[in-house]
This record gives sequence, C-alpha cells and structure tokens, in this order.
Amino acid sequence: MDERSEALRVEEVARLLQVSPRTVYVLLKYGKLRGVRIGRAWRVPRDEVDKFLHPDRPSTSES
Repeated sequence: MDERSEALRVEEVARLLQVSPRTVYVLLKYGKLRGVRIGRAWRVPRDEVDKFLHPDRPSTSES
C-alpha cells in the first residue's frame, strides 16, 4: 500500500485538519469529506484529506 492510499482514523484526520474529531464526523456526515465506514469506525483515505486541504490542486489520480 503506498502512502497515498493510506486510510486514516478520525483522530488522525482531526489532527491533520487541526479540528476536533467531532468536526470530522460532521464533515463525513454531510459529505464534505469522503470516507468509508467499517463497522462503527470511519476510515478516510489520505488523498481525500489532501483534496479537502487543497481543493484547487489537481488530483494525481485523474488522468
């Protein structure tokens, strides 16, 4: 698995975004941040966090 496809826990995403974990859950709930629910836990792909932080930057996965 390369670094770009790394799945992050909500706490890790919150630290990167400098927000609370509760805010990350709200972003996930309203579709502002894309993630995957595994059981009761959320995982957010690292590239989704990068897209959220830099929405004007072109995605490396688009070709």
